[in-house]
Amino acid sequence: MPSQGGPPELYERLDQARQMTEEHLAAGLEKEGFEASRLANPDKELAVRMLLAVSEQFVHLRLTDPRTYTTERLVAQAEWLFRAMFPR
Repeated sequence: MPSQGGPPELYERLDQARQMTEEHLAAGLEKEGFEASRLANPDKELAVRMLLAVSEQFVHLRLTDPRTYTTERLVAQAEWLFRAMFPR
């Protein structure tokens, strides 16, 4: 969430972090034993992109207003989302 005009290295590092996060999420959905049918909507690519967007938004909320968006509150919401996406 740097302001515009930050050093190019900062934006490169942020892009690398996003790519690593996306790869990590995709790997989790590709893990041996994971069945696409566990997803409420089995489109893995869209699931990864949605999780990445939610993750970025949670970080933004936490950094801009930590009193309102406590870690506990964000984790509870992430757990709810996980249950919605991966029904048993």
